[in-house]
Amino acid sequence: MGLADDIRTLRDRALAELVAVHDYFFHTEIAWILVRQAASSNPGQGFHNLVTGTTTTAQGLAILSGDYATRHITEATFQQFLAIFEVFTGDLLRLWLTAFPRSIGGKTVKLDDALDAGDLPTLIDQLIDHELAEVTYKSPRKVFEYLERRIGLAVPPAAEIDQLAEAKASRDVLAHSRGVADAAYQTRAGSLARYPAGQPIDIPKPYHRAVWELLCKLVSDVSVAAVAKTS
Repeated sequence: MGLADDIRTLRDRALAELVAVHDYFFHTEIAWILVRQAASSNPGQGFHNLVTGTTTTAQGLAILSGDYATRHITEATFQQFLAIFEVFTGDLLRLWLTAFPRSIGGKTVKLDDALDAGDLPTLIDQLIDHELAEVTYKSPRKVFEYLERRIGLAVPPAAEIDQLAEAKASRDVLAHSRGVADAAYQTRAGSLARYPAGQPIDIPKPYHRAVWELLCKLVSDVSVAAVAKTS
C-alpha cells in the first residue's frame, strides 16, 4: 500500500476503536440496569471477591452500580478516548516521517550513534523515535503546529484545539492528581477550565459525548488533509 492508503487504514482503525470504546460505555450502562433489575428478585444473593476478600450482596451491588456507571466507567472510557487519539497522532507522524525522512530536517547525528545504528534505515528509525518522543507530549497546539510545519496540514480551529487541550488536562487530572484539579490543570485548560484548583472534576455524559465527537472529527479531518498532501 502507498502512504495515502496507510493513512486511511490508520484513520479507520482509530475511528473503529473510538466507536468500540463508546459502545462498551453504552453497553455497560445497559448491563448495570439489568443488574439492578435482577437484584430486586434476589437481593440477598452474595458475591465474594477472592482477590480482595470483599463480599457484597445483590442489593449492595445494585447500590454500587450507580457510582460504577456514572463515574468509574465514564472516567475510564474518557481516558481511553484520549489515548486512542494520541496513538493515532503518533502513528500518523511516524508514517509521514518514514515516507519523507528529509522532513525532519536539520538534525545532527553523533558519529557513535550512526555507527551503532549499523545502517541508514535503522538510523532513520531512531531519529524518528526521538522526534516523536519530543513532539507527542507537547500541548495540542504545539502538536498541530508541528503537523503544519512538517506535513503542511492546516491547524484546526482554535475552538477545537482549546477543547482538546481542556480534555487532555482533565485526563491528566484523573490519571495523576486523584481527580482533583490543580494549578497544572488551570494552565493547560486555559479559558475552558471547568473547575478551580482544589475541586474534584467530573466527566458528565454530555461532556463525555462532546469529547468523543470532537476526537472522531479531528481524526477524520486530519486524515483527509494528510491524504490530500500525498498527491
